[in-house]
Amino acid sequence: MSGKYQRQEQELLPDNSAGVPDSFSTVQDLNDQLEGWLAAAKPTLSPARAIIAPYVHLHAGYAYCGACGAHAYRQVDPRNIGFFPLSKRVFILGPSHHVRLSGCAVTGTHTYNTPLYDLVIDTGITQELLQTGQFEVMDITTDEDEHSIEMHLPYVAKVMERERGREGGREGGREGGREGGREGGREGGREGGREGGREGGREGGREGGIVEFDGKKDQFTVVPVLVGGLSVDQEAKYGRLFSKYLADPQNLFVISSDFCHWGQRFKYAHYDRSQGDIYQSIEALDRMGMDIIEHLNPAEFTSYLRKYENTICGRHPIAVLLNAVKYLKTANSHTLSLRFLNYAQSSRCRRKEDSSVSYAAAALVVH
Repeated sequence: MSGKYQRQEQELLPDNSAGVPDSFSTVQDLNDQLEGWLAAAKPTLSPARAIIAPYVHLHAGYAYCGACGAHAYRQVDPRNIGFFPLSKRVFILGPSHHVRLSGCAVTGTHTYNTPLYDLVIDTGITQELLQTGQFEVMDITTDEDEHSIEMHLPYVAKVMERERGREGGREGGREGGREGGREGGREGGREGGREGGREGGREGGREGGIVEFDGKKDQFTVVPVLVGGLSVDQEAKYGRLFSKYLADPQNLFVISSDFCHWGQRFKYAHYDRSQGDIYQSIEALDRMGMDIIEHLNPAEFTSYLRKYENTICGRHPIAVLLNAVKYLKTANSHTLSLRFLNYAQSSRCRRKEDSSVSYAAAALVVH
């Protein structure tokens, strides 16, 4: 077992001090909030092959980054990730915060727990990655402590259950309609059959569409990957390695990253006064980086980071994605495009004593 999401009746995360549980008292609260954020976002760049989405630890909570992240996760459509449920696979690439890692690492567990339901690890793919000699296995302490992956698990669970819920509703409706029709027919003839069918269909649809929070949902698997402090050459190497998985429409990549961490506690205080207040300077710096990422040019992104040293914590996972896109474009004739869909800050900095964390959401599509 890994991840810090433990279930205890309706209480959330009793052993977790991260930002998420402070915002929600029950599983239903979390579920309702995720659904609300997703409903408010628009599927403008769907279906996504990869997304960049924020996470949070003690910076603020889902209340800040959750709404922003929904704009990325709204571009995910499980119906377009493979044709067979068991072929659906979600890679989650997150930066390492707790251990010095010179390469990348995979989980050694078989299941991640979330408040909604358990996520099944694709052990076949993790073994395939280990066989390349470029990956190591996270120890259980590192696995449980790493929030850059953990905080994405509820969103992954939520967006990947949508098709399952619809299918359950359709099947429940069909079965309920047939049963209601048979029962109504026996009781009231043809009219009863029609009415029974309608009522049975409605009831069956409602029942079938309910998403249960307990038990494993094995319609898809996840591949968590912890990304260390990679060199430029390593970013290219891992990008080439992951490019074959990015080419597969049955796969989705989730790239975990916040953007600028500004303030004394983050030891970063870049301020371009020509942009206005500090928070406006931060946004200008972030949007410069976002524009460069949209160019899908890893070398340009590296130059930006070297010049401004923007504290984008997921810079290495992002660079791995950009390199994977580069190799994928070279290997075939597909056209890929990435666009940022939302941007937010945890607070508006106006004084040097202030601090903030920036969040951005993006989606990559393959044409």
